Amino acid sequence: MRTFTFFCAVILYSLRAKPASPLLISPRWRSLQDTRNRDMGSYLCPSDMSDVWHKDEGNGENMDILEQRVERLEEDTRQIKLDLAVLTARSENFATKTDVAELRAELIKEIAASEARTNIRFEKIDEKFERIDEKFERIDEKFERMFEKFNDINSRITWTLMIPALVAVLLWFVKTAILKI
Repeated sequence: MRTFTFFCAVILYSLRAKPASPLLISPRWRSLQDTRNRDMGSYLCPSDMSDVWHKDEGNGENMDILEQRVERLEEDTRQIKLDLAVLTARSENFATKTDVAELRAELIKEIAASEARTNIRFEKIDEKFERIDEKFERIDEKFERMFEKFNDINSRITWTLMIPALVAVLLWFVKTAILKI
């Protein structure tokens, strides 16, 4: 019985030495704190356990106090087990380093494949632009040939119509000017 009492005292003291974060305390524990209007350290303090170390004098009070503390400890242990079960269930969905590495490898492969598809599309677009450039070059050649044809037509008109008309006008002017003189 003394070993059990010592064991309970050590557990209670270790809980006092490392108080839980307010975020990690279960809602049930917080409600216990609120109803008792004291924090965890106030009733787990070794000074509260001074009566455990003294020999029971027959009135049974020390044993009642110890039983109450053990009952609280059992309740807290049950809650810790429940919290641990919840955390264990949640942890089954956590990603491991292997999962992250596999996902990273998949993403790298997908990015590479996407980049390859994009490069193929850009190559097709480049080919289309090259064909369009070739078409514009052919259109430019056609315009240059048409320009040359118009120049040829202008030369013919100039030499076949304009020069004889100009010579006729000059001859008329000379004939009129010479005859009047």
